[in-house]
Amino acid sequence: MFLHILGLVALWFVYRWYKESKRVPNKEDKYVYITGCDSGFGNLLAKHLDKLGFRVIAGCYTEKGEDELKKISSDRLTTTHLDVTDTESVRKVAAFIGTLVGQKGLWGVVNNAGISLPSGPTDWLTIEDYKPMLAVNLCGVISVTLSVLPLIKKAKGRVVNVASVFGRISPFGGPYCVSKYGVEAFNDSLRLNLAAFGVKVACIEPGFFKTNVTDTEMVRDNLKKLWDKLPQDVKDDYGHGFLESSLETVNERFQQLVDGDLMKVILSHLALTSALLLATLAALRWYIRDSYKVDGFNKKHVFITGCDSGFGNLLARQLDQKGFQVIAACLTEEGAADLASRASPRLKTLLLNVTDSESIRRAVEFVSREVRERGLWGLVNNAGRSIPIGPTEWMQLEDFTKVLDVNLVGVIEVTLQFLPLLKKAQGRVVNVASILGRLSLTGGGYCLSKWGVEAFSDSLRRDMQHFGIKVSIIEPGFFKTAVTQLDLIEADLKRMWARLPQDVKDSYGAKYFDEYVKAQDFSMGFLCSPDISKVTRCMEHALTASFPRTRYGAGWDAKLFWIPLSYLPAFVSDFVISVLLPLPKDDRST
Repeated sequence: MFLHILGLVALWFVYRWYKESKRVPNKEDKYVYITGCDSGFGNLLAKHLDKLGFRVIAGCYTEKGEDELKKISSDRLTTTHLDVTDTESVRKVAAFIGTLVGQKGLWGVVNNAGISLPSGPTDWLTIEDYKPMLAVNLCGVISVTLSVLPLIKKAKGRVVNVASVFGRISPFGGPYCVSKYGVEAFNDSLRLNLAAFGVKVACIEPGFFKTNVTDTEMVRDNLKKLWDKLPQDVKDDYGHGFLESSLETVNERFQQLVDGDLMKVILSHLALTSALLLATLAALRWYIRDSYKVDGFNKKHVFITGCDSGFGNLLARQLDQKGFQVIAACLTEEGAADLASRASPRLKTLLLNVTDSESIRRAVEFVSREVRERGLWGLVNNAGRSIPIGPTEWMQLEDFTKVLDVNLVGVIEVTLQFLPLLKKAQGRVVNVASILGRLSLTGGGYCLSKWGVEAFSDSLRRDMQHFGIKVSIIEPGFFKTAVTQLDLIEADLKRMWARLPQDVKDSYGAKYFDEYVKAQDFSMGFLCSPDISKVTRCMEHALTASFPRTRYGAGWDAKLFWIPLSYLPAFVSDFVISVLLPLPKDDRST
């Protein structure tokens, strides 16, 4: 049996090698648009594709970058100034490319432009440190892609997004990992949305390479600047010698990572048996540890966002009944009044808009007066929205940012503002992500934001473990809440469909919208569970357990279907998701 399986695996690799060995013809007729060509990957790729005969359009941020690239390239290569954070710059370049490619369309766009600094421990940063990098590494990728999608569809071409291994794991704080998780999510949803049009979407996940992103001196200078800006009490938390030891570590680790080798380990039957025995013992130990609870609930304050309805509302009442000192943040006065009427006098409510820095500051002041020197035991980042959500091509950049501002930037800013109070209590942070933080089932900002929450939570957990703060991620499946309210989602889909140019509508077909809505209604009706207590029990465990889990899959669909599916190869998840959605039928071909 083992040999049969081994043979099938070998055949699969031979088949894949054969498929990958094929090359597209007529390179001289194919245009490729590359961002971030001043240096590094983009610069080298532009020169390499130029030598192969492609017609390269190289987007550079500086005139110097343009001039140097022109000197060492053929006349086929065209350079253009591009700032991916400037909508007008992106639009102008897209219009310029349209005049170049004509009816042939654009064969490829490579979203390579990116920055890596500032990066550092999470509580060294402010929300303003996050915004510029997210604007380049994530929103820039979205903006550039949307600007040339019609041209890519004409050529049935390629989209290549440069993410990183740190779009898979968050080993350090700051916006870099958050942005790259977002690129992974955008890449997956785009691939699913455009497969029916013959457009292929690929994601590049580089490890450590010697580029500007990994320049040791720049990283060291960045750490020094961040340290110099810190309040003295935060410096004291880390200790006098922390900066010096961090700078030494940067030198050592970067050298090790760039030059690291891979090792292969082959298990014997004895080793496999021992591993299974150890796994069984570890599972028993985990079960026992998982049941231990902290005490003194009545002395612990918990701050929850998004308590007008859904998970946040139920959790606030649940913890109130357990004796916690709950501070529930609501977006509306009506939501706050309704919750207060259904809870004990212990529960306090306040109004909070997580997209408004001043509103967050007022909330911090209110909570500080309540907790005093005891500090804040728990922060639950639950506030969120899902709309606009739908096929990627129906979106504009503003549709993405509406969701990202609440679900990702809001989570980051609220957490950063409350960290000093959490450090006092050596408390807990509970961030509500989603199974859509594992799989991108649809386009829009929702999946991107939840992938970003996963990245932020992982880096936060590692940064804060030295201070006794534990960070947990909740990954709910599909539940009946305001986020999955079908009438609101359908109304927004109609809005986006109505504003689409007629040629884009024709590329999907006249019946596509109705079929899409029907498929969505069926999937939501079949998948959505009304029992939202499955989620709030996970949140409660994260706040009350002596040893909270890192991740909580909530709902049987999450545990038994979506999360396992997220670990399978992309072609498997693509097939499963494609079954759930209709295929476009181009009216122009009839």
